[in-house]
Amino acid sequence: MDKKSFSVIIIILFITFTVTTTLKYYRPESDIMVDFSDFPLELDNWRGVENNTPKYVLDILNPQDLFSASYVNDDGLTINLFFDYFSPDRGYGGPHSPRNCLPGSGWIIQENNTHNIELDERILSANRLNLRYQNNHYIMDFFYITHFGETGNDYMFKIYEILSSLSFKQKDIAFIKFECLDTPENKEALVEFQKLFIKEIYQRLPFEY
Repeated sequence: MDKKSFSVIIIILFITFTVTTTLKYYRPESDIMVDFSDFPLELDNWRGVENNTPKYVLDILNPQDLFSASYVNDDGLTINLFFDYFSPDRGYGGPHSPRNCLPGSGWIIQENNTHNIELDERILSANRLNLRYQNNHYIMDFFYITHFGETGNDYMFKIYEILSSLSFKQKDIAFIKFECLDTPENKEALVEFQKLFIKEIYQRLPFEY
């Protein structure tokens, strides 16, 4: 190998190392602060009680803020709502896909589909899991929010993260999850609940489309 070819290889390796290191560690500074403390526990015919999130969960996820509550309507139907927001400034942590976490906790994923959620004139694509835990059947809708859009697909979420790095955009992320018993009455109530509460959630997040 002549000196010229060797020099070209060294330059290519140096550029590749520099770019990959920058993409891995560079995070644009952010002064965005979210606050879910005023999120409504009473809305229309729904009344909620906040759930306590264990400290070890908070330590693993490391969100900037998190909200978790169980809501009951006038018919006695219950829906669990969970959402959190992750700032790139916090250095570690991030959302965990229910597809990975649930099986280790005794939940059985029986089916996986796409479910649409209405937000004004837009349609959000969520991932719907049909679950069984002991003798009960549940449905869970979840999706991620990034500056490249929303997705309920774990692989597409990773692509959005890569695109954020390549474009040097903010890598902040939000994760939203709804859960209820898998019955016709609960499914109907869930549609109403999502239309009401998704607007309240988005008002407290820094994503614009």
